Amino acid sequence: MNQVLKLQFADEQGAKRIISIDKPKGNLDENAINKAMDEIIASGSLATKNGKLTKKVKAYLETIEIKEYKINK
Repeated sequence: MNQVLKLQFADEQGAKRIISIDKPKGNLDENAINKAMDEIIASGSLATKNGKLTKKVKAYLETIEIKEYKINK
């Protein structure tokens, strides 16, 4: 199984943007995620066509399970 951490923000005009992080550390907690999101906003280094990221919206961990089937060639 593969996991992806999704961090959702809003920009200056309220449009929602998602940052996806593949294979995040397994021991993340809400405090670490909130701190990271606060640092991303405070740095001002990420912007969209609508301006900088200004607000945290939500964060979630997505688990992707891949099941491959044998096919006859």
